[in-house]
Amino acid sequence: MIITCPKCESRYAVEPTQMGNTKRKVRCAHCKHVWEIDCYDQDIQFDKPKRRYTPVPPVIPQQTRLWKRGLFVIVLLCIILSAILGRHMIMNQWPKTAYLYEKLGFQVAPTGEGLQILETEAFLTNQDNDAKKKLLITGKIVNTSNETKLIPPLRISIEGPCHHNKKKVCVLQTWQHHLAHSRLLPKETVDFETEEKLTAVHPNKIIVGF
Repeated sequence: MIITCPKCESRYAVEPTQMGNTKRKVRCAHCKHVWEIDCYDQDIQFDKPKRRYTPVPPVIPQQTRLWKRGLFVIVLLCIILSAILGRHMIMNQWPKTAYLYEKLGFQVAPTGEGLQILETEAFLTNQDNDAKKKLLITGKIVNTSNETKLIPPLRISIEGPCHHNKKKVCVLQTWQHHLAHSRLLPKETVDFETEEKLTAVHPNKIIVGF
């Protein structure tokens, strides 16, 4: 607490325990004035310093941190292992990933290896009086290998003379067809049928592949 001399106004910091609970006389060290004070007097100021508290982040036990790191490593290894073991299925569904696997040093088999497309036929149809004709393509897919094979999406391309140069051949229209069957057993055969609006002008070649 702080006491002030009533004569010279000198100020002194005093511990409250030194004053006690009763009135007592004190003397100013500066002007030697003596006066009586009460520790409960309104003129006496108690010094309450302001403290600033900095929030401390919660302490995470070392064991918890190691457990989280270990779990992250396990999940990452499982993802990498799945990408390696399931690379054939991934490449069948997304053929563009074959380039990445090849760069990583994996042997990449051609898309649709062991599968053969047979008896393809194309028909022009005009349903519901639609001004645009539709192209209907049918055929069969045979698994010629001795292993179960995943069936990648069929890729149909229509070629014809280029618009800017009739002497050159360009791809005028293309689309994909996903079969209801996802895989074929050895020597098994499945029929397919796909239909699309014909937007190509003067088509002269239809290519069906994987």
